[in-house]
Amino acid sequence: AVVSTQSTGNKGLKQINSDMNDLKTKASEGKLQPHEFQGGTFTISNLGMMGIQHFTAVINPPQSCILAVGAPEKKLVPADNEKGFDLQTVMNVSLSCDHRV
Repeated sequence: AVVSTQSTGNKGLKQINSDMNDLKTKASEGKLQPHEFQGGTFTISNLGMMGIQHFTAVINPPQSCILAVGAPEKKLVPADNEKGFDLQTVMNVSLSCDHRV
């Protein structure tokens, strides 16, 4: 199940993190209530923590969008220095949206 935090627009990161940890504990114990995994509008899917660098996530109806977050990786990028390049950490993200939004 994809857990769903409520009213995140009115909360700080610390409170959202606390809510997510509570929901994760309930999910692992099999104690989630339907309102805790239904009714979301936006999903963040992080497969980057499993080493996957890029993927495209599928929207869970009736949600409007899903953001797919890949793993960070080191890449050479052009730079205005004597070497002409620099090593930067970059990551891929992709946003899938319902066309009706």
